[in-house]
Amino acid sequence: MTDKKHGKLFNNLFLFVVYGFVAITIVVILSVIIYLTVRGLFKGGNPSNGLNINFEYLFTTTSDGGKTGGIIAIIWNTVLLVLLSGVIAGSIGISSAIYLCFYAKVNKFTSFIRSSIEVLAGIPSVIFGLFGLLVFVGLFKFGYSLISGVLTLSIMILPTVITTSENALSSVDKSLYEAGIGLGSTKMEAIMKVVIKEAKHGIVSGMILSIGRALGETAALVYTVGSSYKFANSLLSSARPLAMHIYLGINEGQSLDKAFAAAFVLLILCMMMIFISELLVKHFGKGIKR
Repeated sequence: MTDKKHGKLFNNLFLFVVYGFVAITIVVILSVIIYLTVRGLFKGGNPSNGLNINFEYLFTTTSDGGKTGGIIAIIWNTVLLVLLSGVIAGSIGISSAIYLCFYAKVNKFTSFIRSSIEVLAGIPSVIFGLFGLLVFVGLFKFGYSLISGVLTLSIMILPTVITTSENALSSVDKSLYEAGIGLGSTKMEAIMKVVIKEAKHGIVSGMILSIGRALGETAALVYTVGSSYKFANSLLSSARPLAMHIYLGINEGQSLDKAFAAAFVLLILCMMMIFISELLVKHFGKGIKR
C-alpha cells in the first residue's frame, strides 16, 4: 500500500512538472507573438501613436537604405529565396531519405552517412555562410547573389529534411509496403503510392521546420546573398531577405519601428507558409484511408 501511495505521489508530481513546463512554453510563445504583434503594428508599441504597418509600407519598395519606403521587394526576395531552397533541399532530401530507408544496406558506410548528416545538422549557420562565401561566391563566381544564398540555405536545411523524412518513412507500418509489393507493384511504386502517402504528415512537418529555419536565417546569408533591397529579377541578382532587413535595420540604427514591422510581417509570412503546407497535405491526402 505504501509503495502504491509513493507511486501515485510520484506520478502526480511528474504530471505537475510536465504541465508546468507546457504552461511556461505556451506563455512564452504567446508573449513573444503578442509583443511582436503590438510592437510591429503600432509605432513605439503604443496604439495612440498610429499604425506602423499600412498599405504603403507593404506594397511599395524600400528607399534610402531602409529608412523610408516599404518592403514589397524584400518580401518577394524572401519568398523566392525560401521556395527555391525548399524545392532543392526537398528534392534531394526526400530522395536521400528513400535511399537510406529502402535501398541502402546496413553497413559501416551507411552508418557513416547517417552520422555525417547528424553532424551537419548541428553545425552553426555562420559556418555554412562561410562555406557559401568560399565556394559559391568565390570559387563558382556567382558573386553575392540569389543563387549563392539559395544553394547555401539548401545545404544548411538538407540534414533536417533528410532526418525528418527518413524518420517519417521508417514509422510507416511495413505491412502496408509489403502488401503493395504483394499486389504486383514495383518497389518504387509501393514507396511512392503507399509509403510516402502514409508518411506525408511527417515529411511536411520536416519541410515546415526547414522552411522556418530558412525564413529566419541571417548569418548564412550575410556572406552570400548580398543586401540589395530591389526586386531580384535573376538568380545572379543581389537580394535582401526579411531577416537580413531586420538585422540591418537594427544594427545600422535606421528605424526600430520599421524593423519591428518587418519582424511582424516575417511572423505572418511564416504562419502563412505553414497554413498553406497543411492545406496542400489535406488536399493531396483526400481519398487516402488510414
